[in-house]
Amino acid sequence: MAHRHLVIPFLAAALLMAWSSHEPARAGGKAGEQLEGNWILWRSIKSGDTTADSGEGILIEGKTFATTLRGKALAEKGSFSTKADADPKEIDLEYAVGRYKGKKQLGIYRFTAPGQLEISWGEPGSDKRPTKFTGKLAVGAGVPLAIYRSSDFKLPEPVAKELKALEGKWKIVDMHRFGRAEKNAASRGEGFLLEGEDLQFFYGGSTKGGKAQYFVDPTTSPKQIEIVNTVGQERYKSRIGIYRMKGNKLEISFSALNGETRPTAFTGVKGTPGAGDLYWLCEKE
Repeated sequence: MAHRHLVIPFLAAALLMAWSSHEPARAGGKAGEQLEGNWILWRSIKSGDTTADSGEGILIEGKTFATTLRGKALAEKGSFSTKADADPKEIDLEYAVGRYKGKKQLGIYRFTAPGQLEISWGEPGSDKRPTKFTGKLAVGAGVPLAIYRSSDFKLPEPVAKELKALEGKWKIVDMHRFGRAEKNAASRGEGFLLEGEDLQFFYGGSTKGGKAQYFVDPTTSPKQIEIVNTVGQERYKSRIGIYRMKGNKLEISFSALNGETRPTAFTGVKGTPGAGDLYWLCEKE
């Protein structure tokens, strides 16, 4: 979608779910598996950079669409059509109002969970349709890959339970970065506050720093985590990692920024098999 951030700069989701109708919006089976409705952008990725919590979205009614920001309609409006029997399913936008007036935008789509819609978009005005559900630099990639959520979306119960357990203020008491230990990590007062899917960094004990959104999968061994930075020097950059929590202790081993190799060891010591690029040992206050 040619929104503000989507033209500038995701997370692959879990379960591919079918939608079998030719009708562009109202048709389709189960709740959460139809296109009509108000879709809020959850994640988007373009050329490796990830955007989260941008407030953008798309409102689909009948055969029309309108882009939105924080629930309010933007200038871009028009009509759309789908080809649901294609593999992958196809979606075409035709802009009637806004900066892309008279242009088409081609994409492919799929439902990855009830109330979660994944679309790989082409550039407005281009006749080239993406062929892959990725926004990373690759043949057939979208520009961007966007994941939207509607009000039908509900976090899986294990994830919701884990996020609740992780909520709180965590102080970093040991840190390894670039393969070596950070001196005086415990005395610098650095850490983060977790609430819902939001992460607020702090330093000096209470001074706010950058922000991020994070996602966990507690069903794997070790448990997996991903953070997407939304405010700060690493904005649009993400890290994947592993974590474990025991009592008031939390260990996280992260990949490099925008890295695709997930660590397998809870360490950041250079040369250690499976070591992360960034390692935190945290205590809950």
